[in-house]
Amino acid sequence: MESSGLGTVGPYELLLQLAVGGMAEVFIARRARAAGPGGEGPGGAAAPREPLVAVKRIRADLRSESGYAAMLFDEAGIASRIASPNFVPILDCGLDEGGAPYLVMELVVGVTLKHLTRPPEMIEIGDALELIAQAAEGLHAAHEARDSSGELLQVIHRDISPSNVLVGVDGRASICDLGLAYALRRTTRTKTGTVKGKLSYLSPEQAHARPLDRRSDVFSLGVVAWEVLAGRRLFIGSSMLSILHAVLE
Repeated sequence: MESSGLGTVGPYELLLQLAVGGMAEVFIARRARAAGPGGEGPGGAAAPREPLVAVKRIRADLRSESGYAAMLFDEAGIASRIASPNFVPILDCGLDEGGAPYLVMELVVGVTLKHLTRPPEMIEIGDALELIAQAAEGLHAAHEARDSSGELLQVIHRDISPSNVLVGVDGRASICDLGLAYALRRTTRTKTGTVKGKLSYLSPEQAHARPLDRRSDVFSLGVVAWEVLAGRRLFIGSSMLSILHAVLE
């Protein structure tokens, strides 16, 4: 693959931008090969190609705000304690040449569950239930994550939605994006009374900005399951206020 012109982040060459969110952007990338003269590996043999990965970094307009850097490293710390084939793992993290943080994740080749919730892409009921069950396995692994001393981290994802469930071409569903997650050892904290997450998938406790536990995530996954099976959102409205009202009814 020829150079994309997107530059590098640490030792990783950015090849293609995948997504841009409210805080970060994600790229397909590959670690630069350690090659000898002429691009050859040791002994003159062709150096093996490094696997493709996903690199997440803070958006350029937000990199001067230290809070976002702390959130990204918190995400890496939480994810490193979650061991499940149904949760996208963090492979590496660091600071780029400008001192901005980045995360390196396993690249899931596929689509988000959001792409499979509307006709004509809707999947069969049996397949939908299997994907939801796999997502539940990944979410349970996050809820059961513990620190090095064995203490429960009390992880709460807080942003379970179809766009945060990745479905690979191998049929495996994986939970991703801990950017809004709560955990006992997290250094950054959400201001009291602040609502986090996508409105249509909030639990009533989230909508009320009340203290949460893992049951909030389970509720949100149930809302996702409804959408995948019914082909439409459970909580809808013409405004943010009307959606919140629907959640609370």
